[in-house]
Amino acid sequence: TNILSIIATAFLGRKLIISEHSAHDFVGLKWRVLRRIFYPFASALTVLNRSDFNYYSFVKNKAIIYNPSIFKPSFGGQENGGQKEKLIIFVGRLEPVKGCDIFLRALALLKLDDFKLLVLGSGPQKKSLQSLSAGLGLKNLEFLGALSDIQNYYKKAKIIVSSSRFEGLGNVLIESAFFDCIRVATPTAGAMELLEDGKNGFIGSDFSEQALAKAILKAINADESVLENTRAQCEKFSLENIAAQWWELIK
Repeated sequence: TNILSIIATAFLGRKLIISEHSAHDFVGLKWRVLRRIFYPFASALTVLNRSDFNYYSFVKNKAIIYNPSIFKPSFGGQENGGQKEKLIIFVGRLEPVKGCDIFLRALALLKLDDFKLLVLGSGPQKKSLQSLSAGLGLKNLEFLGALSDIQNYYKKAKIIVSSSRFEGLGNVLIESAFFDCIRVATPTAGAMELLEDGKNGFIGSDFSEQALAKAILKAINADESVLENTRAQCEKFSLENIAAQWWELIK
């Protein structure tokens, strides 16, 4: 879409802002070459993380502008009697890039019989992931499909896990912060942009299920300071703040 837009506006004398919402290394060589040729002709480029900002050194005008949260803060579990449930959730499309299989294998290593485990999302891998879950013996795990009331699960969940193999930023890691979820992630560029390991979340040392299991275990035993640091981060993802950054770039 970005490349076609650059071509379409090449002789119109219009300024064009393009956006990249995937990690720069997610695409193949062909697209990397085409971006290198065409992106310098855009008036500006927005990206979601510092890693991508540095990668696009061949574009003159760049800005890091995060995705906003559509939710307002709901700290302390007010809607749930001040209590979080012993609930761990995965939220995302069920396709290879989102790494739900890594999540399931990590859970199997931990044997969290006293936790409820939910996979929220749909996609082409659903049946194979359900088979994997059964084979791993995850009896306390359910697949609920795509949901329109995701905020109700953020309110109840103690921990949310993003096990992506590639991630430009990760909306679920932003949204869940507004509901006092302790966030755990694989070391994607997006997760490392949002989380400081041990401070406002936990990041696996690599993309293996063993590393993710260790990070989940740290989240289970985390103290209140992790949530306090997460709350302090939320303001910069407000709609008003992100809109102001877009307006500044447009001006």
